Amino acid sequence: GVPTLQWKTPVEAGCSRLAVTPQRLACATLNGVELFDPETGEAKERLSAGPAAGWLRGVSALPAGVFVAGGDNRALFAWSLAKPTSPETW
Repeated sequence: GVPTLQWKTPVEAGCSRLAVTPQRLACATLNGVELFDPETGEAKERLSAGPAAGWLRGVSALPAGVFVAGGDNRALFAWSLAKPTSPETW
């Protein structure tokens, strides 16, 4: 069948990549990752990589509420939803 639009959420800079879990839709964007409820489109969290990260070009969802993304600054960021304001950086 043909896909139908379920919801629409504006992301100011747009999304470069998406990752989906049953609880969250992650949108890799400029300097961070925006998280939404996949059923309703409601904004849930913003995971900041800081202003030096640039565009995050990829995002993956891992078990236990962890999201990993890579940025233009050649760094990897990992956020746990238990501590979303403190990403690990490599």
